[in-house]
Amino acid sequence: MWKAEADGLFYVSSAYFQLDNLVEGKKRSVFKALWSLNTTSRVTIISWRLLLDKIPTKAKLAKKGVEVANRLCELCKEENETT
Repeated sequence: MWKAEADGLFYVSSAYFQLDNLVEGKKRSVFKALWSLNTTSRVTIISWRLLLDKIPTKAKLAKKGVEVANRLCELCKEENETT
């Protein structure tokens, strides 16, 4: 049940409004610009998660208790992945 709406139904516009209320100042204009770009939703969502520092890196997954066999960066293979 979606508590942001009286009827309990989920609406993307309602979720956007809830998220928009969490963002302040300059970030708000950046997010508004991001969501108005003419690009695929996949690119927009990944960009949005990047701006919020919500990309599931190996370090973040391990911190949440997810078993990560190898914490090395997939690109350089030299240091632990942190960002």
